[in-house]
Amino acid sequence: MSTNERILDQIVEEVQGVIAKMDEHDLEQAMPLITKNSRVYAAGEGRSGFQARSFAMRMMHIGYTSYMMGETICPSMHEGDVLLAISGSGKTRRTVEDAEAAKKLGVKVIAVTSKPDSPLADAADAVIDEYDGDNGELIFNVVGDDLGILIGYHGKVLESFKCMFSVLLNRELGFRFPARVDVEGYDNRHMEKIKGLANSVARRAVQCDTEVRLRPMKPFERRIVHLTLRSNKLVKTHSEGVEPNRCVVITPVHTK
Repeated sequence: MSTNERILDQIVEEVQGVIAKMDEHDLEQAMPLITKNSRVYAAGEGRSGFQARSFAMRMMHIGYTSYMMGETICPSMHEGDVLLAISGSGKTRRTVEDAEAAKKLGVKVIAVTSKPDSPLADAADAVIDEYDGDNGELIFNVVGDDLGILIGYHGKVLESFKCMFSVLLNRELGFRFPARVDVEGYDNRHMEKIKGLANSVARRAVQCDTEVRLRPMKPFERRIVHLTLRSNKLVKTHSEGVEPNRCVVITPVHTK
């Protein structure tokens, strides 16, 4: 495989893998709160502020009346409005104050936080869990009841949702933002299965002293295999084939 092919393969895997985790139960709780009849506000500081601003812009583009808290054109909130408040710690002072003030006005508050027992979560009507992944990316995990429809058969619906989320987020920000979305930890469980498969097949390849070709995988799945076995000194990995039949080949290092 040429250098250009390896680079392109890595880019595709990064793009598809960056949106790999979100829990959809949370989204199911939050989505009914947002209607075309309500004004939508977004609040956040620092990195969370980038997310909040992107969310507000996207809502405006699809026909909602939306505002970013703190902007000069932001009007006062009233009962029936919706506030999306983002804070990883759930303790960002200004964001928590906005949420608590909104709650007192009868505004529906949706909290996006990695701390479900935080002050921000306490002030919210619905909570979307976010957390940092192994590669430092921000992960949105949606939890709730009957979220299978958002995952789909073998995760196909979730995969489409992740790609859409990634494209919209990066286009709004103008740069690649490290964020992923998951539903009830589906992707996390899937990733752990792939890691287990990679380690198991690597042991078999070494024991049998032969290369082993895995089943065809999606780009982000192949990337998980490569990363999982990167520190394994007994084997090496590479991808072969053409999409959608491209697969990972695991070879003992002493096998020619």
